[in-house]
Amino acid sequence: LGGKPGLLEQDLPGIATVDEFSRCFVRLERERDKWAERKAAIESDAARARAELSELQLAGEVPTEAELRSVRAEREIALASLRQAVHAGEAGVADEFAKLERLQRAADEVADRLRREAERVTRFAASEAKRIKAAEGMESLGEKHAALDAERAAAEAQWRALWAGVEIPIRSPAEMRGLVDGWLKARERRRESLVLLARSRAKHAAAVDARTEQERALDAWRARWAEAVSCLGLGGDAVPEEADEMQTALAELASELDVCEGLRH
Repeated sequence: LGGKPGLLEQDLPGIATVDEFSRCFVRLERERDKWAERKAAIESDAARARAELSELQLAGEVPTEAELRSVRAEREIALASLRQAVHAGEAGVADEFAKLERLQRAADEVADRLRREAERVTRFAASEAKRIKAAEGMESLGEKHAALDAERAAAEAQWRALWAGVEIPIRSPAEMRGLVDGWLKARERRRESLVLLARSRAKHAAAVDARTEQERALDAWRARWAEAVSCLGLGGDAVPEEADEMQTALAELASELDVCEGLRH
């Protein structure tokens, strides 16, 4: 009849293929859920670390080893500058010396505060480490999220490619499995129906052949019958009873003729 083939004539993905994609999408969904859980946990850790840092800083700036290293580095630069000025006999040595003394006091002050506020320093360092770890975790999660998105997009593209040419809405593997299962069962029923139809047609053809042979045999019998009863003066449409009656009548006539012939002698 032309036109586009029906669904039963089209090739659909097999159950095994659909199940494989179903497992793939389930795995990706579980990994996305784990990612979301991990993200929530890291965000909670980061918020807690920021809160701890804010609480510690409410009592004043917390001294750090980094701050001490920075002040000492400035002091070494000032000391080098002072030495150079002394050796060169340059003016302004007093200013350089004052700057050096100021930096020395600043370094000592930071060092003293580090010893005096050891507990705050330790807590601050621990909270800062947690904040940095959370930031690194979020960065790693961002990469994981991008990888999951890429894998999901690739899987969806492959899934849709399986159904290219099949004019039906493409849904999830779990939903499409029912369609494929029904399609396979319908196709099997159709195959069985075609087998039964072929058998029926074969039986019908055999019956037609048998009837044709019977009709030929009947025609041959009619011809022989017509020839057999023609000598009795009957037509081919005469029934056997008529032939029997005619033979009986002829026999009786022959018997009467024999009697008459006997009386003449």
